Amino acid sequence: GDGEAGANQEQVLQIALEICKEGVLSLFVQNLPSLGWGVRKDLVICWCILLGQKVDENYCCVKYIEDHVELLDFLVVCYKKSDLALNCGIMVRECIKHPTLAKYILESNSFELFFEYVELPNFDIASDALNTFKDLLTKHETVVSVYLSSHYEQFFERYTRILTSTNYVTRRQSVKFLSEFLLEPSNSKIMKRYIQEVRFLNIMIGLLKVSVIVYTLPFIWELRDYEIAYVGYSVLCFLLSLYLNASLI
Repeated sequence: GDGEAGANQEQVLQIALEICKEGVLSLFVQNLPSLGWGVRKDLVICWCILLGQKVDENYCCVKYIEDHVELLDFLVVCYKKSDLALNCGIMVRECIKHPTLAKYILESNSFELFFEYVELPNFDIASDALNTFKDLLTKHETVVSVYLSSHYEQFFERYTRILTSTNYVTRRQSVKFLSEFLLEPSNSKIMKRYIQEVRFLNIMIGLLKVSVIVYTLPFIWELRDYEIAYVGYSVLCFLLSLYLNASLI
């Protein structure tokens, strides 16, 4: 567009096709670290627009990324760089909107990095990584269900580490998300399997700090450590929700 008239959709599609044909998307990603803040911001906007362009029922730029999955790995690794993390987060989440790309990340070694990123000392980056982590596990029910069925032990072993993190925000957010995640109807089988395992119940009880909290809700607020109290309250709500829902299935 020229600022007054909207963009010509046919021209946008033609540009998207040429960008894929000439491998410009790869240049976008590879040169991201060397670009200035303003240029990166514009590039992210272009990236999001391009991934939404559909030609003959196919997303041409998504297909390009499917054929060049190393671009996804590069974007995930860039979370380690504080000046790039938030830009990369937006770009990765745009990719996750498409099931084939979400499936690749879930099944790749790159996914393991998110268990580290959510514990980074930089709050903004850790929060952004958690948002991406949530999208990966909630956007596409079938993809996630298949992934968890085949990677159950591996996933929950890693998730346990962030549940027991020394970082209060990480513990609180991970308990809250696990509750929401397992209570999704599509994850009912995973939820029933999870609550039947004593090892996971023990972890939740451990987060409560003292077993009496399970039986006396008011006691939670008598704890001197507010952070422990809040996590305890979250865990209690989590346990009650899971077991009540399991009894209704």
